[in-house]
Amino acid sequence: MKNKIEIKNRIEKLRKEIDKHRYAYHVLDNPEIPDEVYDSLMEELIKLENKYSQFKSSTSPSKRIGGEVLDKFKKVKHQIKQWSFDDIFNFEELKKWEEKILRMVNKLYITKDTTVNTKQKEDELKILSSNQQAVTSSSQSIISNLEYVCELKIDGLKIILTYKKGKLVQAATRGDGAVGEDVTNNIKTIRSIPLELTLPIDLIAVGEIWLGKNELQRINQERKKRGEAEFANTRNAAAGSIRQLDSKVVASRKLNSFIYSIDKISNLKQETKTQIEDLELLKKLGFKINSHYKVCKNIDEIEAYYKRWAKFLRKEKENKNIKISDTEISASKIDYEIDGVVIKINSKKIQDTLGYTGKSPRWGIAYKFPAEKVTTIVEDIVVQIGRTGALTPVAHLKPVRVAGSVVSRATLHNEDEIKKMDVRVGDTVVIQKAGDVIPEVVDVIKNLRSGKERKWRIPKECPICGGKVSRKKISSNNKNNENEKLSAAHYCLNPNCFAIEIQRIIHFVSKKGFNIEGLGNKIVEQLVQEGIIRDVADIFEIKKGDLILLERFAEKSVDNLLSSIEKSKKIPLTNFLFALGIRYVGEETAVLISNNLQNLSKRKIKTLAGIIRVFPKIRLEDWEKINGIGEKATMSLNKWFNNEKNIKMLNRMEQLGVKIIVPVFEKKNLNHRMQGRSFVLTGKLLNFTRDEIKDMIREAGGKISSTVSSKTDFLIAGESVGSKYTKAKKTGVKIIGEKDFLKFIGK
Repeated sequence: MKNKIEIKNRIEKLRKEIDKHRYAYHVLDNPEIPDEVYDSLMEELIKLENKYSQFKSSTSPSKRIGGEVLDKFKKVKHQIKQWSFDDIFNFEELKKWEEKILRMVNKLYITKDTTVNTKQKEDELKILSSNQQAVTSSSQSIISNLEYVCELKIDGLKIILTYKKGKLVQAATRGDGAVGEDVTNNIKTIRSIPLELTLPIDLIAVGEIWLGKNELQRINQERKKRGEAEFANTRNAAAGSIRQLDSKVVASRKLNSFIYSIDKISNLKQETKTQIEDLELLKKLGFKINSHYKVCKNIDEIEAYYKRWAKFLRKEKENKNIKISDTEISASKIDYEIDGVVIKINSKKIQDTLGYTGKSPRWGIAYKFPAEKVTTIVEDIVVQIGRTGALTPVAHLKPVRVAGSVVSRATLHNEDEIKKMDVRVGDTVVIQKAGDVIPEVVDVIKNLRSGKERKWRIPKECPICGGKVSRKKISSNNKNNENEKLSAAHYCLNPNCFAIEIQRIIHFVSKKGFNIEGLGNKIVEQLVQEGIIRDVADIFEIKKGDLILLERFAEKSVDNLLSSIEKSKKIPLTNFLFALGIRYVGEETAVLISNNLQNLSKRKIKTLAGIIRVFPKIRLEDWEKINGIGEKATMSLNKWFNNEKNIKMLNRMEQLGVKIIVPVFEKKNLNHRMQGRSFVLTGKLLNFTRDEIKDMIREAGGKISSTVSSKTDFLIAGESVGSKYTKAKKTGVKIIGEKDFLKFIGK
């Protein structure tokens, strides 16, 4: 027994010693012993744990070397919804964000309901200013004392860590914000993440997993030797590593972390009140945080911080040193990719008060570094055919790295844009890529022309089917600029064009449509080429025997696809209408039809058979009664549902088991002042998104329209209004702001 007690003590001491040096090396960047000594201690620990399995522990440092290989990752629901910050790209946008914040703080803290007593107001306002005199003076002097925390935006992969009584029990990816994947085994291999905290508390912490630039080079060299594709950037490499089913592979890639946020905490004696206190607490608990954060008193200080780091990145390419926050930093010491600065209001109480929009926190913003621009050669210009038949010119480029990715194609929008820039095949062009935006050609360096460049013209016939091509005027893609002039696009006039049909099917199976997993673009094209799918209804007739002998299909992938198709047969009406790809019928129009379904017919429509029976009988004037559906959409709906081929396709879908889910609306939230009232929105809203305002209108019994007419009751106007505002003034439509709207609906 004495021997076993000694062995247990030896194991515990080894664990403590190894973890101490792990923290010094991977968190503090200050190793105290050589790597070979560390490895020797780890080797002894592993041997003892293997021999005396009764002393094994889930938080042992030995767990970091990787364990069993998984079959797949388990989906996990986040306890706290995971948000992402909105992006801004210049100082003007930063000023607008701050102005919006100040207005909201003013509304929430200064213009509170009069039933709130003055003492309570003053107590709340003290968090905005250390100056008591400011509390009782103007709102501007109070909110001018807001503090911001600037943190570097690391280009990595978001991770959510859950600890129970100080021990790591789960690590999950962000996923869609509500559901992620359990990657606990892989995260345990990252040495900068503690398996056990310094305090036995319950905690949900959020941070970024990243891969060092030097480590990326090493991994890519090894992959190149093995004939494998190289990772384009550190983020792709980190994301690819985290999703490895074999945690030993993850352990070999030396991932790192920065933890920056606390989502939930309990069993802590003293509550943190600021973002800075959160960062300090995370550090005390054993996490690695990025030390280059800064508290800023105003946006001028934020801009100065932002510019210093933007300059640092420029100097980094030249391997020069630069001063950041009074410290000389070597470019070689910043081994991680940075793509901007995250700005947060320091006070957690103000954060909680401001809350979130439907997509992001109101109290924070991501200030992205300028879009990277590079030059390359246009090797060819080809056209892509969309589901509406539109021909879009695309530049095929000499591959070039831009914004961390290798780019070989860029959109040229339409023929007018090509003529405007005078882009020619063989030209040297400037391309840019901001964030996840599709790369685009922004300039032509005409002085580098050799004379061999050739002009490009839109084809007179469709390059896919040979059908006739026609030029048509189109509305601007920029929905925020209502005054922008119309441009023109070219369309294939053949409704049976192979390329158009493929794009229709891709649209049909997309996430906002039938959401059929496994039917990606290449698979759709393959199935059309093989003659298995001719139109969207054919999807529901696919059998195992149709797929099993095809390239790219193994038995498991066939079963998964068939299961996904079967699951998709039950679909909400809104998604169904969107999936049909009716021209001018997008998500909003589909919602309007779904919400007004029973008003279109005297008989209740509950099934797809009802849609097939009733919709062809709906007249143009009946469609037009739905506020918010424009003239083009009503004509398109009328034409589509009176097309015999389309109805035949719907009948086949109904016979093959497709069922629609018709929404059931409760009327308990209706506001009598709102019923029957028609609203139009214009300009940029400050405190709410358009979707949030629209939801409020619908919930209260109002109607939404996209155009101003004599039937419009109110125009809700934000900033930068356009032609709708002018028309409303001319026609006498009442124009209100967001505050007036909230008063009107009683909020």
